[in-house]
Amino acid sequence: MGVTGLFAINGMVTIGSAVAVTQLSGEVISPATELPSKRAQVRACHPILDLIDGLATAHRDGDGNDIVERKPVVRSLSLDSVYFSYAGAEEGVMQDCTARFEAGRKYAIVGDSGSGKSTVLGLLSKTLTPTSGTILTDDKKDAIPDAAFIHQNVFLFEDTLGANITPRGSFTDEQVMRAISLAGLEGVVSSLPQGLDTPVGEDGSRLSGGERQRVAIARALLYGKTTILADEATSALDGHMAEQVKDALLALDGVTVIEVTHHLSPQRERLYDGVLVMEDGRLRERVDATGRALRAGCGE
Repeated sequence: MGVTGLFAINGMVTIGSAVAVTQLSGEVISPATELPSKRAQVRACHPILDLIDGLATAHRDGDGNDIVERKPVVRSLSLDSVYFSYAGAEEGVMQDCTARFEAGRKYAIVGDSGSGKSTVLGLLSKTLTPTSGTILTDDKKDAIPDAAFIHQNVFLFEDTLGANITPRGSFTDEQVMRAISLAGLEGVVSSLPQGLDTPVGEDGSRLSGGERQRVAIARALLYGKTTILADEATSALDGHMAEQVKDALLALDGVTVIEVTHHLSPQRERLYDGVLVMEDGRLRERVDATGRALRAGCGE
């Protein structure tokens, strides 16, 4: 660029040519300077991609066929004398856990951070394998529940709201609107200037945390998921928004919901069919002041 400037001063090239060369040089040099950081980002994604690939193929044979049955939960999900320890850990996260979650009911698992609440969801979904004991889906050991995870941080594509609810597959308008209604997302859709055609921004920046949670719920329902595992889905939300998301989950008729959370108020505990506490590696039923169990259909 400096040489071009000298040529322009000496009349060997025009000023316009010098400006053009400067701009074009920037277009070449700028991407080149970004290559090291981009390469590091791509390499950082490799372990995540390997994990996703492992989860996708863990229950398939060499020809890519399912070797176990994936099915909706009709009767129950159960833990039977389950022990679990992460590789390299000195102590097990779960110690002789037994619990039964009946289909169509709503459960909350409470406990301190690191107590193993999220591990319970991983075991029930069979993305984790117990060190010993058995995970049962409708009393079968070889069946994988067709469950949807709702995480604290819901990922959304930089696309329209409608595209994020239906990221793949083809659905009728009636199916989409029914899922939106069940997830309590109608008010959000009607408030947006272009409705479902409204861009949500990078990672859903145009939506609040609670709205992104409800998008994830609508997506799960649209794909026919009748079991939802919610992992600290509302911990980053304010009290009012957290209650809205929880109310949306509790209002899902015929859908099994198992929600992991740090804390539930006594008033909200009453809204669940069952409340269990993860403590010292075991699941225990929560009882009220009179000793009555705050649960239905599951136990230690």
